[in-house]
Amino acid sequence: DLLHLVPRGSDKAISNGRLTGQYEANLSLGWTFNMGPVSITPQLYVFNVLNRQGVTDVLEDFNTDGTFCNLPGQVACTPSSIRAANEADPGLNHPEYSERNFARLGALNYGDPLPQEDWGKPSGRQDPRQFKVALKISF
Repeated sequence: DLLHLVPRGSDKAISNGRLTGQYEANLSLGWTFNMGPVSITPQLYVFNVLNRQGVTDVLEDFNTDGTFCNLPGQVACTPSSIRAANEADPGLNHPEYSERNFARLGALNYGDPLPQEDWGKPSGRQDPRQFKVALKISF
């Protein structure tokens, strides 16, 4: 089961709640040479000429291990408070709350679910630039 802290598509830290638009440019070149009854056509294809590798998907698993903000004597979880609690009591081993996720969510109240470290990271991108060469012979 998934647990989302904010409704899907409304995370303001990711492009105002949506991923950026996707676009690319492709190019194909070819020229036919006639040699008697035979036609030879060398061709070159370039896919994603701009080499734009935009994000197409992000990890949305927010709290798969079921950890919550429950630091002893604290009313909120911040990266520094979790780090300090883990240093003060090594047996506590409270999961890290990354600076990146803190910038997105702010301090979490006691009892709030803690996001996974990789929550919101890109998990899919557009294909990089690719070349294809072909030779067509017709007779």
